[in-house]
Amino acid sequence: MKKLKVGITGGIGSGKSIFCKIAESKGFPVVVADDIAKKLLSENDEIKKQAIKTFGNESYINGEPNNKFLADNVFSQPEKLVQINNIIHPKTLQIIEELMNELLKTNNLVFVESAIIVEIGIEEMFDYIVLVTAENEKRIERVQKRSSLSVEDIQKRIDSQLKDESKKQFADFTIDNNSTEEKFTEKCEFVITLLKSLTQ
Repeated sequence: MKKLKVGITGGIGSGKSIFCKIAESKGFPVVVADDIAKKLLSENDEIKKQAIKTFGNESYINGEPNNKFLADNVFSQPEKLVQINNIIHPKTLQIIEELMNELLKTNNLVFVESAIIVEIGIEEMFDYIVLVTAENEKRIERVQKRSSLSVEDIQKRIDSQLKDESKKQFADFTIDNNSTEEKFTEKCEFVITLLKSLTQ
């Protein structure tokens, strides 16, 4: 049996998390990079120190990350985004690598969800990359439904990520999510089945 590491990427509101939920429902493990990064920002003392040194004391309130303050800084100034990524990503990537290797001891197929696989140049960590794409308006609509972010804040996050066209050259599979939920689910299931067959 072949063991495969698969990266799931796509911009905010594209539907990559739905893909991962479908994969999980079929019994495949999923590592979510964002969850690891948030936990590190909240619990890792060295990362806390660096964040405060870079962004000031307002970065934390009662020892917890001041997410609104950090997001306002990071998504409006590209150089600040680079700084926060440099603080969090090395440790995040180390943990992802460790988790993938651990999970592959008992699984043949492991998925990793990250919006910025291409942006930070970690395509080589994976055997295959699945890109989930969607039109700008649909992405804004979806994010509005699940968060209190303004359209302007959502657009800032979209603008901070590479355009889908730039990502497509790195993707082995591209799933368009501009239609119905049923159609998207079908496409996800097809790709997951195909990836499973590649482990045999």
